[in-house]
Amino acid sequence: MSNYLSRRSEMDYQQARGNAAEAGDGGKPPAYTAAVTFCGFVVAGVTPLVPYGLALEPLFPLSIAFTAVAFFAVGASRSLVTARRWYVNGAEMFVVGMAAATVAFVVGTLLRGLA
Repeated sequence: MSNYLSRRSEMDYQQARGNAAEAGDGGKPPAYTAAVTFCGFVVAGVTPLVPYGLALEPLFPLSIAFTAVAFFAVGASRSLVTARRWYVNGAEMFVVGMAAATVAFVVGTLLRGLA
């Protein structure tokens, strides 16, 4: 999913600059894209833990809310380098991110007895 969003951002950026023909992956090596994605996930991965670190109640619902806001904010910030509207970018990242988070939660719940 992160590769989809990365490629989508690159294509939007190239189209905004008028370089639609260059709207590929920008010639970036996969290792570079993977490293940047990893760092982004590490930084963003702390967001759901904020309510736990600050002992805010109710923990789990606030964790979901912090995560949702973070996904939307990151997506909306993509509009700084694309010609797309901020709320469209934010909504796209929100939907993709929350879908991934839901899948991760469900798989974790289903496999909890195996650990």
